[in-house]
Amino acid sequence: MLTPQTLGLLDAFEGLLSKGGYPVANYPQPPSSLLDLTPIPTSPLTPTRRPDRLHSINRTHLNQVIASELQGLHETSDTAASSNNPQPSLFKLMLGFDRFSRLRYGRGVGRLPDQRSLRELTAYLMNSRWHHEVLARRLNSQDRSVTEARLLRVFVTAHAGAHFFELPFPTFFCLLFQESQLDFTVTSRTGARGVAQLTAIGLRQVNQLRKQPEWETRLQRAYRHLGLLHHDPEFQHWQQQLGLSRFPLDLQTLPQQVRLDRIGPEMVRKTLWRLKWQGQQTWDDTVVRRLSYRLRRGWWVADRLMPVQSAFNLAVEQHFGNDPNSVFHPETNILLGAMLVRYYLRYP
Repeated sequence: MLTPQTLGLLDAFEGLLSKGGYPVANYPQPPSSLLDLTPIPTSPLTPTRRPDRLHSINRTHLNQVIASELQGLHETSDTAASSNNPQPSLFKLMLGFDRFSRLRYGRGVGRLPDQRSLRELTAYLMNSRWHHEVLARRLNSQDRSVTEARLLRVFVTAHAGAHFFELPFPTFFCLLFQESQLDFTVTSRTGARGVAQLTAIGLRQVNQLRKQPEWETRLQRAYRHLGLLHHDPEFQHWQQQLGLSRFPLDLQTLPQQVRLDRIGPEMVRKTLWRLKWQGQQTWDDTVVRRLSYRLRRGWWVADRLMPVQSAFNLAVEQHFGNDPNSVFHPETNILLGAMLVRYYLRYP
């Protein structure tokens, strides 16, 4: 749940965020590594003053850079790609998206001194328990309870949020990961919802901030940038190269009113309908209702329960995933979360 108190617990990320201690609040010279994160711009309105322009990119060079970085990760990582363990496209996109965004749109993200680079952050996730025990198992399951396209949708939105609200990307990304493990269907016991775990109190604060032109401008520019991204032929081509299916999104203006929806009995009924439509008649209402409660709490489920998780995730995605008025809408949720992080942490 994004509050000043929970944001104060970022010390828990010390091993993930920094290589040698908690980061300090000044900006270093740009690192020499090609895919490393460059410093955050010091002008608070730089992202919103910058026009949306599309530049041509060298696809071959970009792919070579990503392949080189990925090979370097395999040499130092406990997780190597093979025919039996293909490398998730999420990691390929993490390695290359910031560079793609800089070349194509002139928009990138930054980090604080001593925070891990994007390559090191990717390596950490590759070696994490989450990757080995959760992500790989779900991606490789027959029912595909988690799709990479859904994860990439979360990642590129986090990138846009960090850019337009000028947040250190490792800080923001790791905060989202800790709150929800990048699962937009999660509802905590306290009622916090979505990837950024927004609450009623958080939404009230957002509504107050949006009355100020600077905050609203940042938010709407980020939202429109994501709309441009998802309709960009170059990005679509890159998705195709990574073996990802497109997720068509029409993102133009983020609505003023965001509903604090809840995942209730309607999602149970839709999950049951989808299971029966898939020919799986063995699941009854009681079992699906209990499992839905666990799933929206972010619990891991056994392999035999993957069909229910897949049907549940699809039901939630179809119901809320294209509704920007809903707090469960990934782009709405993450960008509002970025606004709150910027406000609470008081970055200069």
